[in-house]
Amino acid sequence: MFTGFRVSDAALIGPQHRQKDVFKLRLFKNRNRTPVDIVVAIHPVLEAVLSYHDVKGLRYMQTDYGSSYSITGLGNRISK
Repeated sequence: MFTGFRVSDAALIGPQHRQKDVFKLRLFKNRNRTPVDIVVAIHPVLEAVLSYHDVKGLRYMQTDYGSSYSITGLGNRISK
């Protein structure tokens, strides 16, 4: 939320993509054919949420068991 990312990008984003107050990453869609690198400003609400939670691992979106979501798994979780 507050990024505009597709589920495929949200599932992969983590602290390694953050540089100060922006996210820098290569979009998942067409990453092998015509890669697109983007820079997205971090919304103040998202900044507050990220500062509140401890990040463990390379991805922000994690299951209740502490493992990373797959793209399909995150899509199913959002649908629920």
